[in-house]
Amino acid sequence: MTAPLKVITWVAIRDNCEMTATLHPTEEQIDFIIGPTTDAFEFGFDRSSLRRFIALAQSSLAKLDAGQTPALSNAAQG
Repeated sequence: MTAPLKVITWVAIRDNCEMTATLHPTEEQIDFIIGPTTDAFEFGFDRSSLRRFIALAQSSLAKLDAGQTPALSNAAQG
């Protein structure tokens, strides 16, 4: 029996970091590319996971703006 692959990555995106997005309409996915093309970190979302990520990002930003520490939400997992 083999265990599934598990990759753990940490990425810090700072204020002037290059960011682009690529829409894949036939796959209903958006890929985000962070950093210069040669060293980019890329991740993709389907429609429902992007909506959940945006909701989590908005609530986290509101907490930062209010001086609170954002916490992970179980509602964003899945």
